[in-house]
Amino acid sequence: ALLVIFLMLFLAILATELISNTVVALTFFPLVAQAAAALQLNVVAVLVAVSLVSTAPYMTPTGSPASAMVIGEARGYRLGPILGLGLILNLASCAILAVWAETILPWLLG
Repeated sequence: ALLVIFLMLFLAILATELISNTVVALTFFPLVAQAAAALQLNVVAVLVAVSLVSTAPYMTPTGSPASAMVIGEARGYRLGPILGLGLILNLASCAILAVWAETILPWLLG
């Protein structure tokens, strides 16, 4: 179940790199809710994780206005290292939120 949550979160964060986080959340919520229910996971916990991950794109300057401003003002940066480091941050975010959604958040929600 943890791997499935991770993969759902990773797909959501990759989509957030290209399109609006609101669109990603609205698109992924019904899909993730159905998958979580089928796997007998806490649906609310997984949806919270999707909403959090959809607000945290790190790979591309188009992911968030703040990233675009920083990269736009920085001189001498190449896109390759930014994509690589962003991918590492995306993977770490998905891993942390997947564990959080399966263990800590269901305990907090009761």
